[in-house]
Amino acid sequence: MKKEVLILYHCTPYVSFQSFLKFIKYYKKFNANYKHTLVICFKDIKLNEITKYEKELKEIPYTKFIDKHPINDYDFGSYYRFAKTRKKSIILFLNNHSYPIKNKWLSTIMQNYKENRILAFSGSYESIRSSLPFNIRNNFFKNLYLRLLLIFFFKNFPNPHFRTSNFLCLGQDLLKYKLRKIKNKLDTHIMESGRKSLYNFFKNKNYEILIINSDGKAFKENDWKNSNTYAYKQQNKLLISDKFTRKYQKSNKEEKKLMTKRVWII
Repeated sequence: MKKEVLILYHCTPYVSFQSFLKFIKYYKKFNANYKHTLVICFKDIKLNEITKYEKELKEIPYTKFIDKHPINDYDFGSYYRFAKTRKKSIILFLNNHSYPIKNKWLSTIMQNYKENRILAFSGSYESIRSSLPFNIRNNFFKNLYLRLLLIFFFKNFPNPHFRTSNFLCLGQDLLKYKLRKIKNKLDTHIMESGRKSLYNFFKNKNYEILIINSDGKAFKENDWKNSNTYAYKQQNKLLISDKFTRKYQKSNKEEKKLMTKRVWII
């Protein structure tokens, strides 16, 4: 018997309404080819303003989830609270900037799913600690403090992690990770690529962590680059787009080279 598959789209006022409209546009354009329930998670949007979003959803079957948590704890807080309500469901988490860009995107993903697997759609070896410039001429002590902070929380390059803008797992699997208190953007980076990241947690628990590309192929950590999904070559095997994959796509040749060098071992 198939487990329930949910697509959770995180909708907040911290990005433009256009991002939401783009998600709707591409969700309608590309056939998922797999039975699922779309869930729109509304966070920090006033109840009387939700109607503006609902008007754009009138042709799409969906379920509404209103996250009433009073503090902005970014995507992860909402993901965690929603997972508590759907522990037995397979959940594809999508942040505000994510949307599918290939037909049969969900069936391609689900042909690779099984228990004790985490599926993501782009990975990276980048380390914030390695790539952040240290400018001694501009507030030396502040920069020194930041540098020491990054050394404590992040490994040096190469620093493998799956990119959390979009990923899929069982609700109860996500809940095994002890959610840190998210107070700022640094905390979200720690969860994505820090020493105590989701990736390192699941790796230590012997989960398979795979990057899935549009050919339906699954790639392990040592071969993520060749999935052709993020910051490498034309990135044309990507299933789900986000703002950084689009940034790479729009960059010129030299900018792409620099980005590839930060992200992968070349």
